[in-house]
Amino acid sequence: IYSIDKMSAMGMNDGGRGVIFLDSSAFVSSNAYDFNIKNHIRMKRIDKQIVKMDTLCFARGKAEKIGPFIRWNQLTIFTLSGREYLNPLSPPQKVDLVILRQNPRIPMKKLLQTFDIQQIVIDGSNTVYWEKRWIDSCSAYQIPCHSTRRDGYFSLAPKF
Repeated sequence: IYSIDKMSAMGMNDGGRGVIFLDSSAFVSSNAYDFNIKNHIRMKRIDKQIVKMDTLCFARGKAEKIGPFIRWNQLTIFTLSGREYLNPLSPPQKVDLVILRQNPRIPMKKLLQTFDIQQIVIDGSNTVYWEKRWIDSCSAYQIPCHSTRRDGYFSLAPKF
């Protein structure tokens, strides 16, 4: 998960075949894309496909996106944006990673009634105000939390 101010950007690489999820395809022609993503892709020699983050369905290699869920290898990722609504589940669904983007205003208690969460990442599309609220909530509930603004990019190796 790239650390880019006011943007959501995530890349997945499977042996040189990659997928880059972005908020906007217009971002590809920006200097921020060249600096933050293009150089990384070139260095790692990744054959990439760019996909809008809001795309409902997508599959390439080991990456599959259905709505806000992304499966990659054996990882389950949920992207929670300011537009999502959650219904508590019993028992909560297990997810390896929740990515918070675009200032979600859902209380942590409701998030935990919906998902059994291993890790939370707060990307650069969140305001500083909402980032702090989420960091404080993660601390209160003892959930590992990574803020790309505070901690830089986030990398997660798949389970084999």
